[in-house]
Amino acid sequence: MGSIRKKSAKKRFTVSLCMIVLDEAETLRRAIESVQRVVDEIVIGVDDRTSDDSETIAERFADKVFRFRWEDDFSAARNQMLAHCTGDWVLILDGHEVLRKSSVPLFRKMLEALPEETEAVGFKLKMQAEDNNVSGLQLRLFRNNGRIRYKGEVHNVIECDKQKTIGFADIVIDHLRPLHNRKSREKQRNELVPRKMEEALLKNPRDPKALYYLGIHAHERKDYLGAIEYYRRYLDCSEHSEERYKVIWHLGRALYRAGDKKAAREAFFQGVRERWDLPECYVALGDMALQQEKWHEAEHYFKLACDRRQPLSGVFFSEDFYTWLPYHKLCEVYDKAGRYYEAILVGEKLLAFENLSEKHREEVRSFMPRWADRVVASHPVRSGRSDRRNFLIVDKGGQFSRELAEHLRKEFNVEVINAFLPQYMKWADVAWFDWCDENIVLASQARWDCHVICTLRSYEYFTEHPREVNWANVDTLVFVADHVRRLSLEKFPNLRKTRITVIPDGIDLNRFTYREREHGRDIAWLGFLNHKKNVPLLLEIASQLRDYRLHVAGIFQDKRLRTYWDHYLRVNGLRNISFYGWVEDVNAFLEDKSFILSTSLWEGTQVAVLEAMAKGIKALVHAWIGAEELYGPVTIYRNTADLRQALNNGNYSSREYRKWVEEHFSLAKRLARIEEIIKAFKPRKTRIEGELTVGGPLSARRELALTLPEMRKRKEKGNGKLQLR
Repeated sequence: MGSIRKKSAKKRFTVSLCMIVLDEAETLRRAIESVQRVVDEIVIGVDDRTSDDSETIAERFADKVFRFRWEDDFSAARNQMLAHCTGDWVLILDGHEVLRKSSVPLFRKMLEALPEETEAVGFKLKMQAEDNNVSGLQLRLFRNNGRIRYKGEVHNVIECDKQKTIGFADIVIDHLRPLHNRKSREKQRNELVPRKMEEALLKNPRDPKALYYLGIHAHERKDYLGAIEYYRRYLDCSEHSEERYKVIWHLGRALYRAGDKKAAREAFFQGVRERWDLPECYVALGDMALQQEKWHEAEHYFKLACDRRQPLSGVFFSEDFYTWLPYHKLCEVYDKAGRYYEAILVGEKLLAFENLSEKHREEVRSFMPRWADRVVASHPVRSGRSDRRNFLIVDKGGQFSRELAEHLRKEFNVEVINAFLPQYMKWADVAWFDWCDENIVLASQARWDCHVICTLRSYEYFTEHPREVNWANVDTLVFVADHVRRLSLEKFPNLRKTRITVIPDGIDLNRFTYREREHGRDIAWLGFLNHKKNVPLLLEIASQLRDYRLHVAGIFQDKRLRTYWDHYLRVNGLRNISFYGWVEDVNAFLEDKSFILSTSLWEGTQVAVLEAMAKGIKALVHAWIGAEELYGPVTIYRNTADLRQALNNGNYSSREYRKWVEEHFSLAKRLARIEEIIKAFKPRKTRIEGELTVGGPLSARRELALTLPEMRKRKEKGNGKLQLR
């Protein structure tokens, strides 16, 4: 839709409501009353086939009522009524549609603010659940200038200058046709639409509109081969982005139903290539993987489908795909794959969607206890030695807490789990949450008899979890870096409710062999290849430093990045990058390297840099927030020119790099600091306080699992404190 200059003077415009109705007595009054505050004139045409009280209701509310003879032409009927409208603008509404109540105050404000060249305005038309919750923009308001009229005997559209139209999705019209009315109208359309579209196709065999609707009609009748033919003919003659994508998706579905799964899969991939930002083809690919019990592949596609933004266009899409459906599919994957804790976490997100049907909501609620039972059964609590205190580590990842667990096993009974479970909290004397994630959010909603410590690393700063934690129930919050502490306190003032300290990540110096080194030509890069690691900058550096060799070790976490990587290497002719994939022996990988490169946008510590420095390797670190205060004697660069200059100056001191890690990032010092905190805790005598009780091995987990998605809403009530059921 076009961009138009804003008008200079305001005027109070008049609006005519124009309707044509057939047997709409059940809903007509509601439709009219929904717009009475925004229109100045009501014009209603009553189909002469009407057999109910539609005309009587129309005469009661309308300024003008006319009977018209039905001639199998929706445009002719609408245009006949338009001739009787006298307002500056015309609003179109069907007898079973209502202007949503929240849209009424917006309507006049929108009308007064429209640019003067605007000819027509599209509103969001929201179909009912029986129509799969589809919605899209449809032109429903236009200037009454005598030129704008409808065309098309069926699926009629407004004929106007599309460059002078505007979409306004905040104004919503709800389509609420009663069931009995739906059935009679569907019968009529199933007879009328194919006939009219076939007539149009005889006049123009490449008519996209006719091919589209004939394909849909054949698909609905389960004539999949016929639908496939129409869809393919449509794709040969149409370039409309969203509609093409939707036809490709329908083509894949029809091919699948027809038994050609290979062609169906290729159609869905074609849809992804044309519109990677839309979710329907990802869901279809996920469904195919799910049926083949390829759990990881299904998970991949469903995750790609999550949280996509529905396009604002005249093509109608199901809102389910853009809200709850991908999460529901993920729950199914995790349930069938036996990944029950992940099913619980996704289920909690799923329950937060307001448009989730009651049927699906109850289904998820019924599965939650079973998932919790399975999680509990897979994590039996072991008693351990009675003369030792119990130390619980909750770490969904496991990569940072392993060394802590091994160290503390000398003096404690240690259990490591990836999911918060209340029976462990009851068992523990100290509970260490290695991330500020959903686990600590859930655990902090009650006061436990154990001491609770939480680590906030860096990624959590970009989530809402720190805001959702009840920090009054956490004894100590540990940051891994001071810049993360500083920024987090600014963003989340509620963190001040607990004791705060900074304990940097630590490196086991015994694992990394040190030797004196000098300036060489081999640069190492280590880590997951994702957005945070700034892969485009890595490639740009490789392009600028062709006299150096870059050795990259890691795993791509985004297929788009891998595609870009391969493309960049090819078109730029780069021969100075070696890619190793994931390496287990970091010490050996780094042995013959002279530099470690960091290209990140943001980090808490970036352990790979410290590991290289421990070997005496010089670090080249991009100037992300906090880098200068963390790394002391390293080269901080802001651009590739900075980096080239730093490499040319020749300064190199292996002893200085190793010493910096020994003094600031020693694992022994980190573990000693943690042990100081733990030993300072005095045993608590009380058990569990507050409303949360553990009435069995999983009752609290069940309760909290069902509570998390409702936390924000429930905290808004009363005194802002979460009341557990």
